Amino acid sequence: MFAPCHQNPKYLLIPIISTIVFELIIMFIFPDWTFYQYLTMLGIYIGLFLILIGVTISFKRWLWDERQYNKIMINPFEMHFIIPPRGKYKIDYHKQGTIPYRVDEITIPANSKVIIFLWINPKIDLDIREQQFGLGDKPTNPKILKYNNPFVRKSNVPQTWFIDWWDNYHVVDKISKGKDDVIVHGFEIETHSKGKYSLDIRINISCDRYKNVEKHKTNVPRNNELKINVV
Repeated sequence: MFAPCHQNPKYLLIPIISTIVFELIIMFIFPDWTFYQYLTMLGIYIGLFLILIGVTISFKRWLWDERQYNKIMINPFEMHFIIPPRGKYKIDYHKQGTIPYRVDEITIPANSKVIIFLWINPKIDLDIREQQFGLGDKPTNPKILKYNNPFVRKSNVPQTWFIDWWDNYHVVDKISKGKDDVIVHGFEIETHSKGKYSLDIRINISCDRYKNVEKHKTNVPRNNELKINVV
């Protein structure tokens, strides 16, 4: 965060020069002082100087944390569709390879039912309170029918979910995720009319990574950069 002094030796001259100047000023103003009086004043000066340095560093760290926090919380996730590898799960709407890979747009035939996979990677340690996925509430838009995740072969973890009257699918399980602790979701969707549609993703999160930041502890960042092209 801050460059060490050994990388910037010139910074070491600041306290040395300021201490010498301070002592010369004190000796000029109080020529009759004894050596111990000078030494006492020097100790007081050094103490105040160290306090000032501590306050300055703390303020800079708070300011840096505030800027980094606000920057990250605008978009704290990297999100893509994920195309599963051949042999793990077969899909017909996209070319598959021997390894999974990520894309930001997929093409799906109209009037069909398919399973899509989402790859969500946190950029920071955070707590997820609720996840919302939607494609719009128009009758012609694709619809999320249910959560169907072939990525998970076996699980005894129940999922708490609901679909609202705007056809948004909500996952309301609270989980804690670390940086780069990837989430893979799978949804069965049904397409209708041709067109290009945005997958709207909103995730309610809280973050205590930056202890010095006292505001914006919760946020609901929105991502609608993922596109579904219905043909």
